[in-house]
Amino acid sequence: MEHILQYFVGNGYNLINTTVYAVIVFFSYFFFYKILKKYFPEVKIDKYFICSVLAFVLLGASLRILEQNYTSVWLVKSSWTPLELGFYFHTPGWLVLLSVVFLCSFFFSLWLDKLTKIKYYTFLQGIGLLLSLPLLVYELFHTQHLFVLVCTLSVIILIFFLVQFIANKLNGEILKSLENKLVILSQIVDFSATLSGIFFFGNLLYEQHPVSRAVIGSFPVFYPLVKLVFAFLFIWIVDKTIKDEEERSYTKLLIIILGFLTGLRDILTIALLL
Repeated sequence: MEHILQYFVGNGYNLINTTVYAVIVFFSYFFFYKILKKYFPEVKIDKYFICSVLAFVLLGASLRILEQNYTSVWLVKSSWTPLELGFYFHTPGWLVLLSVVFLCSFFFSLWLDKLTKIKYYTFLQGIGLLLSLPLLVYELFHTQHLFVLVCTLSVIILIFFLVQFIANKLNGEILKSLENKLVILSQIVDFSATLSGIFFFGNLLYEQHPVSRAVIGSFPVFYPLVKLVFAFLFIWIVDKTIKDEEERSYTKLLIIILGFLTGLRDILTIALLL
């Protein structure tokens, strides 16, 4: 979501820049996987790796909100110039910043692993949480709409358990793994935060992604269903087509990252909106 002011001054997403961002993210993401498998075979794409990445996803969402001048935690003026700080808190600069921070932390953690014989993910998770939690606490301390925040989180929890109950009745295996649960949860967080923002602050917020905006504008009640159908279909296709377990988990992690990055950022937006 983006403040309505951003729409009129020409910022935000469109089909062209969204496609460009998606292509760059996709190829960069899977290039990193090739590097991992070739040079760092000891790193397994498992629950520990996933949890380490999620710590930095939380950091990314917390950093992104600092650029939004319509929230109570605005600290950085946005910029389209890479030589200015504000560029790295606005799309696409904040993705570059987050990637650099993660990669530096990742390789530093691998070095500490070899030095101390303590698993790298212990250090990586610790660094991610050390960077993200103080910032998150600071932002939550400035919450302007506690009722909206509680309602949104409650809806997310209720929908997740309802979807999990129905899925287990229909197919007890599909939500058995951690990564499958996180794929579904990330999409629930994403669409719940979006619809909550539009419901409570429809005069101030709008959905910035063009495809999602079109679906919400035409059939808002179908938006959660579209997201859930996409998530389950994605899981089914990945499980059927990718035989290697680590590659399956890594592929699903991309959707998990994107869902939580946008969803958590939107939750913070509606909680901190001035």
